[in-house]
Formats: sequence, structure tokens, C-alpha cells
Amino acid sequence: MSDRARNAARPVFAWLGDDAGARALAQRVERLVALQAALAEVSPLPGLVALEIDATGVLRVAAPSAAAAAKLRQVEPTLVSALRRRGWAIDRVRVRPRPLEGAARPAAGIPRGPIPPQALAGFGALADEVSDGPLKEALRKLLRHAGGSRAR
Repeated sequence: MSDRARNAARPVFAWLGDDAGARALAQRVERLVALQAALAEVSPLPGLVALEIDATGVLRVAAPSAAAAAKLRQVEPTLVSALRRRGWAIDRVRVRPRPLEGAARPAAGIPRGPIPPQALAGFGALADEVSDGPLKEALRKLLRHAGGSRAR
């Protein structure tokens, strides 16, 4: 068997073990997988994802929603102590809300058509009747923006 054939048959993990950068990455991944498992065991909230632990002991976590992130901030001390009991050197949790893939996104603003001419005429009449001030200026701005002929 030639060297090339022998190298081709060599398992992928052996290649990763030869490279220091790949070894460090594999160790980091193993650590995050173990942390994810511990987080899933102790967390009262489903769907949390461990992102990283920095050198200062801050665990960064992604939450499936803003509501879950707010709840996690409330239970942070309990979560930190539970993870510390399991051997994780964590002093603080920072959470970032991240909606789940495929989750419904909030609808964009409702598209609106132009303001009907009768309504513009009514706003124009109202602008003529009110005294100078913020309301009159707002009505004038509305009429200018809507292209009303009564904008003065």
C-alpha cells in the first residue's frame, strides 16, 4: 500500500489530532457540548444554547426569545450556583435573545393607502379652527405629507 493510499484511509479524527489548532477547537467543542448538557439539566428554561465561557467566568447564553432572556436574568444566581456545583467556573451569565429558526417574525407595519380626500378636507378644516400650537403644526405637517391642497 502506498503512502498516499495509507493517508487516504487514515481516519479524519487522526488528522484533527495532528494539528494543534484543530485539537484546540475539538477540545473547545467538547467543553461546550458538556456545558450544554449541564445547562439543560439545571436550567428551568428550555431552549437555552451555551455560546462560550470567557476567561473572566462569564457564560454567554442564547435564549429562544426576549421573554426567556428576561426570565433567565431573574434566575441567574440559581443557575450560576447549580453550574458551579457541577464543577463549572462560572461567575455570571450574559444572555442574548435569539429567536428560533423558523419562528414567526413580527409583522411589518400594516400598509396603508392614501388618506381619502374627505378626511384631508376634514383635517384641513380642523387645522383652520384650532389655535396655533403643536396640534395645528401636526395637522399642517400631515396635510403637507399627504399632499393636501389645504396645507398652509
